[in-house]
Amino acid sequence: MLKKVETEPPVKPRTFLPPVSATKIAALLVLADTLALLGSGYLTYDALIVYSLSENLYTAAVVFVWLVALSLLNYGNLYRYEAATNPLRYLHRILVAISTAFLFLLAAAFTLKVSETFSRLWLAYFTAAGFAALLLMRLGISFALSHLLHVSGTKRSLAVIGSGVQSSRLIAALERDASRPVRVCGIYDDTLP
Repeated sequence: MLKKVETEPPVKPRTFLPPVSATKIAALLVLADTLALLGSGYLTYDALIVYSLSENLYTAAVVFVWLVALSLLNYGNLYRYEAATNPLRYLHRILVAISTAFLFLLAAAFTLKVSETFSRLWLAYFTAAGFAALLLMRLGISFALSHLLHVSGTKRSLAVIGSGVQSSRLIAALERDASRPVRVCGIYDDTLP
């Protein structure tokens, strides 16, 4: 027989937003990174190049950097909840992923012998704008998540069954990190009376 040991008073949700989940946050980060990289590629091309006979080559370069950067960001575990809530802690990983994506572009352009047709100025601006846009998008998402988690109803409810050492460690870990999208709503004792 389970007996409820302690509980929080029920919280009346003030929003109609669904609870925050890791899958939704990862999808939001992928969308933001896509907008940042493709947008910065288009804007730098439009501002610097305006028109070129090798327009398709620039488009292919932007798409190549976008796909490689998304793969490297995923490989660097940058689509996790922790990376979304604190992007400055993972700044070095983001920088390495973006730099590696652009270095792969340079290697591919050199191998295909099309490096002479690329504007080096465009490549430098695209690199800087892509990194800046990606960082700004992630900082915006972090800010939005921190405010969203203070709204009632967006955290998932968690009931802990057991009152042993492991459950007390779990509860202490959850209380230390208030940015987690989890609210402990009750602890149930599983010992027999």
